[in-house]
Amino acid sequence: MNVEYTQILIDRIRSLCSQWGYTITELAYQSGPKHSTVDNIINGRSFNPQIITLHKIAIAFNMTVDYVAIGARVKAERIRSHITQEKLAELTDLSVTHISNIECG
Repeated sequence: MNVEYTQILIDRIRSLCSQWGYTITELAYQSGPKHSTVDNIINGRSFNPQIITLHKIAIAFNMTVDYVAIGARVKAERIRSHITQEKLAELTDLSVTHISNIECG
């Protein structure tokens, strides 16, 4: 996995943990992988997590992997292209709030 993309995915999972009130321990408990596995992903020590692990984490947030990952991908591409959320909203005819929700879950 691309290091930049991995960091954005980590940030997305952290954001979801914050929204749901999950600690690493709680996320591991809710999703099933070992605490050390979740800790390694969230703290950037795992740059290529298995898809099954990401699937389990997504389920803990009542989401699919693609929904968790798509926001990360949108944000990565937007940043890579030096486009603000406001400009992307204008280009796509969506609200800034909607773009933010896509990127952050």
